[in-house]
Amino acid sequence: MKAVLLAGGENSLLDPITVGCPKPLLPLLNRPFLEFQIESLRRFGIVDIGVALSPRDRPLVEARFGDGRRHGVSIHYSEDPVPRGPAGCLLEFADFIGNETFLVVGGNVLLDSLDLGEFEACHRGNRAVITAAFTRRRRTQGDLERVTFSETSGIEDYEVLHPIRDRRTLSRSVGVYLFEPEVFGLLEAGSFTDIKEQLIPQLRKSGRTVHAYVTSASFERASSTSDYYRLHQDLMRQGISAPPGSAPLGDNRWIGQNTTVSSKAYVLGPVLIGANCTIEPHAQIIGPAVNGDGCVIEEGGLVRESVLWSGATIARGGRAEYSVVGSGCSVSPGSPLHESIVVNERTPVGQVLAPATAGTPMARPRSGPWLSAPMNAFGALLKRAIDIFGASQGLVLLSPLFVAIAVAIKLDSAGPVFFSQQRCGERGRTFRMLKFRTMVVDAEKHQSQLAVNKDVDGPVFKVFKDPRVTRAGRSLRKLSLDELPQLWNVLVGDMSLVGPRPLVMEEMRYSPSWRDLRLSIKPGITGPWQIGGRNHSSFHDWILKDVSYVRNHSVWRDLAILTKTIFWAFGRIGGY
Repeated sequence: MKAVLLAGGENSLLDPITVGCPKPLLPLLNRPFLEFQIESLRRFGIVDIGVALSPRDRPLVEARFGDGRRHGVSIHYSEDPVPRGPAGCLLEFADFIGNETFLVVGGNVLLDSLDLGEFEACHRGNRAVITAAFTRRRRTQGDLERVTFSETSGIEDYEVLHPIRDRRTLSRSVGVYLFEPEVFGLLEAGSFTDIKEQLIPQLRKSGRTVHAYVTSASFERASSTSDYYRLHQDLMRQGISAPPGSAPLGDNRWIGQNTTVSSKAYVLGPVLIGANCTIEPHAQIIGPAVNGDGCVIEEGGLVRESVLWSGATIARGGRAEYSVVGSGCSVSPGSPLHESIVVNERTPVGQVLAPATAGTPMARPRSGPWLSAPMNAFGALLKRAIDIFGASQGLVLLSPLFVAIAVAIKLDSAGPVFFSQQRCGERGRTFRMLKFRTMVVDAEKHQSQLAVNKDVDGPVFKVFKDPRVTRAGRSLRKLSLDELPQLWNVLVGDMSLVGPRPLVMEEMRYSPSWRDLRLSIKPGITGPWQIGGRNHSSFHDWILKDVSYVRNHSVWRDLAILTKTIFWAFGRIGGY
């Protein structure tokens, strides 16, 4: 049997620890995460492994693992320049897989708990095209997933939910599947396809068997920063075998080669200290804790239940408690770091690693020009002030234009001047978004008939030459004037002048990571998508622009986008 590891794609819940560090190379007990997955597959007797990566990550991962020979396996790499989803990217492995059943594994899953023999017997016994592994949770907590099984454990329905639609079931997807190669014939080249919410329903609709393998085993995953932190805690408490090149210090304490631990330092296990580290007098390390290679804990420094990546420094009197400190980062003398993350000189706002905490707040730099720095509390207040001023002034100054547009709409076709539709705002809260009506009154009734002719890839519905658009509406859309009533949405606080475009929840369901990230801030009238090609952009470009904006939005960037939007609108580019 062969296996494919899905190690590409965006996962906003792992921000900021994946900024500059690919998911497969995330250090786990001072070793790359992918190394643990490869070792598990090799124990199963699987030595031919495909790894799906993004073009950005492939050179780094390939430099670390090569062809896999050093790890006793053969690795076949594939990159996805245009994200096609967990199922869509499998097409690149069709020749590699051939005509045999193959294992598909999420890039954030540890496989130690998997009984592959039992899993395969379940798959073959039910003659399934896909068998998905599930585990039972005690309560409806954790991953926001809803899955429905038939009486024979066939998968009836599958949905990744947003917190505002919390209808979780007790079954949780593991992120491990067995596939038959006939699946390749159902995948469309270049299209975005999700396994859970697109491929599985498509198979069921065509009458093929999709089965569920439900196990009581507990699978460890790193789906978020909190998961990543807790995974270290759990593995250390379970007890670890001697890492390569490490020597026991006694009482579940391990140190790497050329590491110096002062006799006056206090080290309470379980603790793993990498190679070439220095632990000075009166420094304290209280486990479960992991120190990467080349770390320095200066005199009086404290590391309590934290993860330090290679080259991290805890300066004299500094404290890192229940935290993650990235490679080359340091905690200043006498400074405390509590339930936080410092990676690439970025630190999240607020407490993110407390045991009961879910989710990761946005990150901001420690220093830099305040106007161009990613948003902090003051920046958010300034952004809101700009929104109120801009929206109120716009409504007053543009009121004559509003009247002229209203007259044109009424003279052109029957129906109201305004159109409103329920959209998702910040944190998934729904609101009624306003627009000037540009379509015939019963336009929404005909959308399903036009779905096959849509001109934008991905789940979003758009038709450039939409027959439902009126003559006046076509002119309004060319100049984006139909969006002007949203100034009212901005004024009342549902939207911002700049932000990701508000969508309906259904249009975001196939990309839950992208969805949850873009819903962490207010939607906007304009944004990076509008000035970067708008309707001529692919769904992939849209995702990248949204992700980049949410991670790095600032007052200065908003002002730049507002200025460029004016030129885009009156240059008649992208409207339809």
